[in-house]
Amino acid sequence: HRASHDPYHYRRGLLAKNPRLMATLEQVATEARWGRTLPSGRGLGIACVEGWGSFCAQVAEGTVSASGVQIHRIWIAADCGVVLCPGTVEAQLQGAVADVLGMVFGGGMSFNRGAASLNNFHSYPILRFPQMPEVSVSLVTSEQAPGGVGELGVPCVLAAVSNAMLAAGGQRAQLLTRL
Repeated sequence: HRASHDPYHYRRGLLAKNPRLMATLEQVATEARWGRTLPSGRGLGIACVEGWGSFCAQVAEGTVSASGVQIHRIWIAADCGVVLCPGTVEAQLQGAVADVLGMVFGGGMSFNRGAASLNNFHSYPILRFPQMPEVSVSLVTSEQAPGGVGELGVPCVLAAVSNAMLAAGGQRAQLLTRL
């Protein structure tokens, strides 16, 4: 944003020496139809990460309005080498989105005199179905050694969402308090 460049193209320029992450970024941008015209108040945000021997890129689409923030859809592309169980990888990446958005939209833990105030799942505020966006996962075809997937989807979620909210016309500092 500060460089005044398209976020996708800016990242492509930074990834010239990382072909696997570049391919992952390109795949997610294609899946999300990056660069399309969106209605006023709606934006796309993009983020990518390399870790655990794997590569992940995400695009989030969301809206900023007077009533708050809504995340409509998240696209994920992942290159985690040879995939033995594609359904498990897809579920893990979708679960990362639910986990992060759950923390953002109301999760968290409070303490009273050193003891947890919430002592079981029945009292823990979780993400509700209307808050969960549609999540599309695509896996980059790879012949590389299998990499990790356990935390792979987590780092990009909030980055892509906050970038989408900024593109939708919000300001970063205000967005995190409105989520």
